[in-house]
Formats: sequence, structure tokens, C-alpha cells
Amino acid sequence: MPPEAASYAADLAQAVNAFDRPRVEALCDKIIRDVASRRLKLEPKEAGSILGTLRRKRHFTLTEKVGAAFVAAGRTEPVVWRQYAQALIEQKKMTGALAVLSRVIASTSAGDDEHLEALGLTGRTYKQHYIDLADQQAEAPHARQALIHATAVYHDVFRQYPDKLWHGINAVALTHRAGADGIALPMTVDAAGMSAAILASVEAKIAETKSEVYAFDVATALEACVALGRWTEALVWADRYVKHEGSDAFEIASTLRQLTEVWRLGPLSNDGGSIIVLLQAHLLAREGGQVSFTPPQLTSRRLQSVSEQLQAQFGSEEMLPLRQLQRGIERCQSVAMITRTSGIGFGTGFVVSAAELGFGSKDELLLLTNAHVVSDDLKVHKRLAAEFPNRPPLWPQEARVHFSLDDVRHQIDKVLWTSDPWTLDATLLRLAPRLTKRQECPLNTNRGRIEEAYRRVYVIGHPGGRELTFSLSDNKVLGFRSPKLHYRTPTEGGSSGSPVFTADWDVLALHHAGSEKMSTLDAKAEYPANEGIWIEAIRRGLARKKRAGASRAKGTRKHN
Repeated sequence: MPPEAASYAADLAQAVNAFDRPRVEALCDKIIRDVASRRLKLEPKEAGSILGTLRRKRHFTLTEKVGAAFVAAGRTEPVVWRQYAQALIEQKKMTGALAVLSRVIASTSAGDDEHLEALGLTGRTYKQHYIDLADQQAEAPHARQALIHATAVYHDVFRQYPDKLWHGINAVALTHRAGADGIALPMTVDAAGMSAAILASVEAKIAETKSEVYAFDVATALEACVALGRWTEALVWADRYVKHEGSDAFEIASTLRQLTEVWRLGPLSNDGGSIIVLLQAHLLAREGGQVSFTPPQLTSRRLQSVSEQLQAQFGSEEMLPLRQLQRGIERCQSVAMITRTSGIGFGTGFVVSAAELGFGSKDELLLLTNAHVVSDDLKVHKRLAAEFPNRPPLWPQEARVHFSLDDVRHQIDKVLWTSDPWTLDATLLRLAPRLTKRQECPLNTNRGRIEEAYRRVYVIGHPGGRELTFSLSDNKVLGFRSPKLHYRTPTEGGSSGSPVFTADWDVLALHHAGSEKMSTLDAKAEYPANEGIWIEAIRRGLARKKRAGASRAKGTRKHN
């Protein structure tokens, strides 16, 4: 690799592995400019390596942009077009992906690795199309045809090239899914025989090489055990998979998608639930990975049972990511949806200790949310109604608080304190009936350099007014300047008022805004970011309120 090309690739790999999204984006922009101007000349292997670096950390939008730039610059190599197509598939741009894959297939010889990879991705495209339609339109002819076509593509490749194991296991999985959905396939697939042969092939590879095989070979063995109903062996392969040096965010996310979407396994599955939890926990442990699920699907009791099972089989090594996941699930009981009286979701709030906020007794539990979600300040209502006429804040009397995990509902008794949306955007509420016997969210006590102390944050809330969810993705802390914290954790409407947690699951900030064009903390530029209000700044705001109240009371006594 030429020195200059090597420098581009090395800088990009460093930024990707550090989860420095702004730097990754800046480097991609530079690569695109320099490729277009012919300043940067890459060999096919180098171009493929750059796209592969982005893919492994699931930067699919950037993979598409850089891939399109390579194509526009005249790159015709299959490795470039194939990874470009894969980025399109991951973003559900199926028509474009099929067009690109057709070109790869037409420009390569039957049996070439890139030819077979392109055929496999064609199967993946039709498979994803069926999965996306299955819940609503499984009876539609085009949905059934997509499943049939995907199965045929995978099965034909494996029949001609039995060493292409991932094609074979996909044919097995889709045959299982077709049977479960009552769809007759025009071809005969010996799912049990193929699964046994695939598993034997992986075991033979390991015995022959006396070393580890590719990560996806291990995932294929895991899936073959699922197909054969050999759940204990499947769990052992899953453990091997998450420990494989080649298993990064892309690999584990792909396997999770296959098991949950095609095989329809979940955390509560009697068979396979432990596998899903193990993969989710390790994806969580890989910074930049993504896990999204609804906590009621996975109770702390269930996770504890999984932890005990895994510890009994593998020792204590697995427990760190599992315990981290378990603490997050425990926090979910402290997070509530704030709704209109009609029950329509409007925002999020979370339980806090009055004593931890320095604003009451140690036994009193309160709810913290945004002022733009609930406020009793007429000036705030008037200004927000003018700026956002479709979404002014709720008055306390028209808001309801719903803890969805145990289906407990409250009204608002009193607004104890509020700070307008342009200052701290916080409102502290006492509920009716009062909160008792509910765990509060512990508050972070760090008063130092926040952006140096915490690399990642997690948000739990009710995005879009839907069920309680937490998403752990692209969650790097971008910067801090009191009282604002900027981070990449994805949120959407309804997440306002959510707690922003550290990796230890204590509250670092109150989420209040997000934008693709958020002003940077130094106000010199814009970037896609979310913004939270530092919990210590809220503590200080409450302390000022308390001092002001005491001063007024003292002045009144003197006057009297």
C-alpha cells in the first residue's frame, strides 16, 4: 500500500476504533474529496479495506457515501461494488442494492469468491425484504416470492459449492421460516441433513487447522445447532463466538438479526433465550454496537437466571457485560411515560431522591422531567406555544404519569420547582399518590471534567410515546460545557425528560434536545448531536431556589 494511502487507512481505522464519529466523518469527507480530485489513488485492496473498516463498526451511511465516491471515480472492482451494495442493504435500499449486485454478478466468473458473495447478498436482500413485509403482508404474493427466491439463491450456491457454509445455513433458516409461516417451497431442502453437514464441516476445519476458524464459521456452527435443536451445544458455540477476535459489532449484530428475525428467538425463549441475552450483552460491551429491546421482555429475574446458567457453564468471565445489562434493566422500573389525560405519550420522567437533589427528606421520592414537557409557568407556555404551536408543554393538571413495567399510574400533585427550557429545562414534580416503594435512579456525583471521565452514555425512555426502550448505539460523549452535555446516543420525540446514564447506570444528565444540526458547545459550528442538562447543574439550580426561599422567609420575619 502506498505510504499516502496507508496513512488514510490508518487514520480512519484509528478514528473508527476510538468511536470518534466526528473524526470518522471528517476523514471520510477528505477521502471523498481527494478521490474525486485524483489526489488519492487507491489499489482495489486498499479501497476494499477502507470500506471494510467502516462496515465493521456499522457506519453504513458513511460506507455508502465513500463507496459511491469510489464508484464515481471509476472504481470497477467487485470488492468495492459488493461492499457498496451491502451498505445499501443495511439501510433497506433494496432496489439499489440489487442493481449493484447484478453488476458484480455479471462482471465476475461463476465460482469466484466475489461472484458467490454477491449471490449471497442477493439472497440476503430478498430475505430482508420478506422479513420486513412478514408481519403485515405475509400473504402477499410478492412477499412469498421474495422468501422463495432468497431460499433458492442460497440453496443453489450451497448445492454447487458445499464449502460455502453461510449460504447453506441461510437456506436451512429460510426453510424453517417458510414452514413456520405456511409457505410451500418449490425446491426440496434437507434442512436436518444440511445442518449436520455444516456443523461437521466447521468442526473438521478446527480439527484440521488446530486453531480458530473465521468468526462467521463459528456463528454458522451456532446456527446449525439451533436448527438441530441442540441448545446446550449452541450456547457453547455462542460463548466461543463472542470471545472470537474477529467478532466485532458488525458480526454480532448480524448474528443477532438472523436469530431474532428469521428464527424468531427472543430473550424469553425457552430454547435459545440465553443465547440471545449473551449476544446482546457482548454487543453492549463493544462500544459502538447497538442493542434495542423492550425491558419487559427481559426481567431482572430472568437475566439473573441466565447469569447463573452461564456462570455455571463458563465461569465468571461472562458476568461483567451481563451484570451491566442487568443494572440497566433494573433502572427501567424508575422511568415513566408522561402522557396526556387521553393516555397518548408525550415525554419521559424518572424517579429521583429528594435528598440526593438536596431538596427534601431522604424518604421522599420525586419525578424529574423537562420544563418543555410539564410546566406551570405561563411565560413558558406562551413562548413555546408561539415557537412550537403543535407541541406546547402540558399543564400539571392535564398530565399523567405511567410506570409501564408494573402498570401504575399517577397524577401530578404539585410542581415543586421548574427552570425554563432556555436555562436548565427541568421540572421537579411531586406525584399523587406519592411515590413509595419504588427504586430511584441514583445520581452521579462527579463534579470534574465530565467528557474525560465518561466515554459513553445510555438513555432509557419512551421514544415516540411508545413502550419503554433503551437503545445503546453510537453513544460517544462528544463534549461538555456546564450545564450542557453533548452525546451521540440516538433519541427521538418522546425521549424528552429521559435519564442519561453512565456505564455504571447513575444519572449524569437530563435529556432535553437532539438535532442533526445542533450548535457545538463553542457555537462555532453545527453537528448531529443530542443534548442533556448536567445533573449537577440541576442540583445547583435547586440549591439556589432553596437559598432564595430561605432568604425571603428571613426578610419577611425581619419586616414583621
